Amino acid sequence: MSEQIISTYQLSKKYKHTYSVKNLELNVHRGEIYGFLGPNGAGKTTTIRMLLGLIRPTKGSVRIFDKELNKNRMAVLKQIGSLVESPSYYGKLTAVENLEIVRRILNVDKKNIDDVLRIVRLDKVKDRLVKEYSLGMKQRLGIAMALLGHPQLLILDEPTNGLDPSGIQEMRELIKQLAREREMTILVSSHMLSEVDQMATEVGIIHKGELIFQDRMEVLRQKSNESVKMRVSNPEKTAKILSDHEVVTDFSNQDHTVTLAKVEDSFIGYVNDLLVRNHVQVYRIEENKKSLETIFLELTQRGDSL
Repeated sequence: MSEQIISTYQLSKKYKHTYSVKNLELNVHRGEIYGFLGPNGAGKTTTIRMLLGLIRPTKGSVRIFDKELNKNRMAVLKQIGSLVESPSYYGKLTAVENLEIVRRILNVDKKNIDDVLRIVRLDKVKDRLVKEYSLGMKQRLGIAMALLGHPQLLILDEPTNGLDPSGIQEMRELIKQLAREREMTILVSSHMLSEVDQMATEVGIIHKGELIFQDRMEVLRQKSNESVKMRVSNPEKTAKILSDHEVVTDFSNQDHTVTLAKVEDSFIGYVNDLLVRNHVQVYRIEENKKSLETIFLELTQRGDSL
């Protein structure tokens, strides 16, 4: 496993008697797109604000680039770009003018402006007033501002909120491009599993302030409990034949089906051939797989940990 860029230990934020975030232990590795996933109100933005030093945790600690955030705040934040909720901009100024203000604050090279405008594909409309931009263009301008200091880590809080389908796709491709071409580590929060699934390499699921799953994206996909259902002429006979050949199955007389947990093509072909040779007719073979959305809903509704 590659170097950890973000690691938190029992990170918690309590407001009066309620924890917004409780004992969170995030692990984000170098060069990954980490999908920080959870329903609205789960604690994603509160967590991000603590990672950026915008609010103090009630307890716990944050390490970024292997440095304690509370002891090395300025050094750490110089290497981070962020877009939290909606981007801040001056509508009566152009994109270039907005970026120039941020450039002076960051004290970076002037050529960075053209560089980031090109990255977010706003270079051809850089002299238009920002108030004339679409929502998607304003979001991309916000990312351009976050990229101006050439950060190693980019933190984006719900960057596709309010965008139409084409804007969502454009934002998704931009995030993947930044990770691929700039070797940037990106943490992106979202309440939409389908979006995280299409761009993240690592995923953490937060529910009611607690982390209930964290691993590689492919590990979450493996939780889909894939199976194959076969509709047959005689499920009882089928179950006996398969049991005699040490094939584990569930069967139902009601709808004349048997369900196989093993789903490799060669195995399904073997079972089909076995049944036909034993004079059982196979009417239909169907693949059953839980969608990631179903897994996500089951997890967050139960509040269990995987």
